[in-house]
Amino acid sequence: KKKTVRVVSDLQNDRGRSMAVQILDKQQRQVAFKKLPVQNGRQELTIALPKALLWDEFNPALYTAKVQLLNTNAKPVHEISAVFGMREMGNQNSLLWVNGRRLFLRGTLECAIFPLTGHPPMDKKGWQKVFGAAKAYGLNHLRFHSWCPPKAAFEVADSMGFYLQVELPFWSLNAGKDEKTNRFLEEEAMRISSEYGNHPSFCLWSMGNELQGDFNWLTGLMKKVRQSDPRHLYTTTTFTFQKDHGRWPEPDDDFYI
Repeated sequence: KKKTVRVVSDLQNDRGRSMAVQILDKQQRQVAFKKLPVQNGRQELTIALPKALLWDEFNPALYTAKVQLLNTNAKPVHEISAVFGMREMGNQNSLLWVNGRRLFLRGTLECAIFPLTGHPPMDKKGWQKVFGAAKAYGLNHLRFHSWCPPKAAFEVADSMGFYLQVELPFWSLNAGKDEKTNRFLEEEAMRISSEYGNHPSFCLWSMGNELQGDFNWLTGLMKKVRQSDPRHLYTTTTFTFQKDHGRWPEPDDDFYI
């Protein structure tokens, strides 16, 4: 709503270096620029984009944040970039919204069934085929059933305007019961958010499929992940058959399946 971008860095600086941040549009034209001295440790920078185009299925507008670490002669010594889109998911009045407008999801499952290779595509060409087929049937949404797709899937979904639901690799009747499993899932959830959270197509986040077990632990995990990255809508589980659950959203869910 504020049309701003938040850039977070975490660096050590003992050489008087500075940082240059460029925001580029889809045609790689510069729409914003800031240069500032690098501080030790975590540093946050807010950049205004008053004319930013918003991302959705009808206009999948994308931007690139390009960050350069400069030496004392203002020459770049390191560079990193991230593609992102400006969009806001909402659930006002128990209805799904994107950028203040009603959202109607028309979707299907993606169950990682690729018998010719034994694994999902790892390149854009493979995902252009998947999303192209879905789009030909009038769909705008894919749910990844108990798994998270690779980078190429997010990149293609970003460019084609698809709304994705990502899930932990978790389909269990004993959620929260095993400490080693719990630790892996907590770490994996944080890795998924950190690695793919900038992608505007990453819209919906579920802790797993038809989960049963300790709902206190499940809810705690969901809230922890949401607190670290509030850019998505979250649900504790994609449905459940557990008694006294599954007929209504869990109290802290953003959406319900």
